[in-house]
Amino acid sequence: MLDQVRNAISLTDTSALAGECLVVGFNGTALVRGAAEALSDVRPAGVILFSRNLQQRSQIRDLMQQISEQCAPRLVCVDQEGGRVDRLRGVFPCFPAAPQLAKAEDGRLLYECGQFTGEVLRAFGFNVNLAPVLDLHFHDDDNALQNRYWGEDPQTVADLAGHYLRGMQRGGVAGCGKHFPGLGRARLDTHFRLSQVDASLEQLATDLIPYQRMQGELALVMVNHARYPGLEAPPFSPAPARGAGLGVPASCSPAVYQLLRNALGFTGIAITDDLEMGAIRDAVSYEEIPVLSFQAGADLLLIGSSLDFARHSRDCLARLLEQPCWRQRALLGLEKLRRLPPIVAADLERVAELEKEFTAWKRSAGLD
Repeated sequence: MLDQVRNAISLTDTSALAGECLVVGFNGTALVRGAAEALSDVRPAGVILFSRNLQQRSQIRDLMQQISEQCAPRLVCVDQEGGRVDRLRGVFPCFPAAPQLAKAEDGRLLYECGQFTGEVLRAFGFNVNLAPVLDLHFHDDDNALQNRYWGEDPQTVADLAGHYLRGMQRGGVAGCGKHFPGLGRARLDTHFRLSQVDASLEQLATDLIPYQRMQGELALVMVNHARYPGLEAPPFSPAPARGAGLGVPASCSPAVYQLLRNALGFTGIAITDDLEMGAIRDAVSYEEIPVLSFQAGADLLLIGSSLDFARHSRDCLARLLEQPCWRQRALLGLEKLRRLPPIVAADLERVAELEKEFTAWKRSAGLD
């Protein structure tokens, strides 16, 4: 299989291979000339869309077609958790939030909600949903996770999120557990500030339980931008030099990816959280972000809106991939992408059918 990937992308075409390490977003509800040219140039592995891109059903269909024509991505991603993170709000009835679903304590209900999520997203043209959240609810400080938790107990979170994930993937869309290794303890919102989680490996073992139980089912895992000094030591990292500091965020930490791969046995796709977030910009220079995160162990680098930064990242990675060891790593990451569900064209007739079915389901489940 790897030979087939090599045939598709020349070993010497490091620029094209570097593009296959990126998932990028952009502003606007249509691909204007500059954005279209950038996507065609970078040719990322994936595109991510947000509420700002999704305004009307026919517009979404047309945008999906434009994206396909410009860069033929392997992934079209969205954050569709339900509740406060509902990117389809305004174009489809609202999906319930995780805490609302958790209260029902009904595995079948969770599975059905997940399946509706998968089927609706697939009908719009997505093949990856960056959900479910697997962070544990430790406190109510503003770390951007309010009303996004499944609960406090890791076994319960694994059970509830597991039912939802299986339903969603049955619906034809791959899921992504986030935010590894666990962001529930963070006291700051990593969208804006670097947060340090002062927990030992023994304490973090609790946060890891949902990933440990679900690692064989998750197609992707998202690595966050908080800092974990307790992980920057043996067995996952050499002891730091005295006075060296522990400023590296999880998304750029080899120790964190070693924990994910070697201790938990995850063999799927590791994707960073958005590399434009304030937390990583607080800790790592603009020039170093793409190379450090890839070298640490990320398969995909997520860039939420800046196509200029996407080009910069592609160029930085292209230089790195001139080295055979890193080129091989990129090719192995590319092989993982072939396991994802295929992208299909948006089907608005199916969306309309699902709206009726979903509205009736919500009413019968007491979730309207």
